[in-house]
Amino acid sequence: MTTFVFTEEEALQITLDLWTWLAETGARDKDEWPGWKNHDNWQGEDDCALCTLCNETDRSQGCLLCPYWRAFGPCGFSTGPYNRWFRARSDTGRKRNAAIIRDRIAGQIAGRTE
Repeated sequence: MTTFVFTEEEALQITLDLWTWLAETGARDKDEWPGWKNHDNWQGEDDCALCTLCNETDRSQGCLLCPYWRAFGPCGFSTGPYNRWFRARSDTGRKRNAAIIRDRIAGQIAGRTE
């Protein structure tokens, strides 16, 4: 099994692509994203490229290095968009919360290029 450690830019782009697809489709599972094939079918911990930033590069910092965590707090936080997406019972709810994550990640990418 290949271990991947993405740069922050790569992890953000993969995350943006994933959440764009989730916002468009309302899919229930991140592992259904066809884009994984572009990354040697890497799906890692919780199907999250951002987790490679804290789980693989500097475990002492934990999730403090995660762009999602910096934007929203812990992904398991009950009122955060990830938890709302995960618990949504409809495509509409999943699309809405996926779009919130997508837009914040897009903003982080845009902020890096300005």
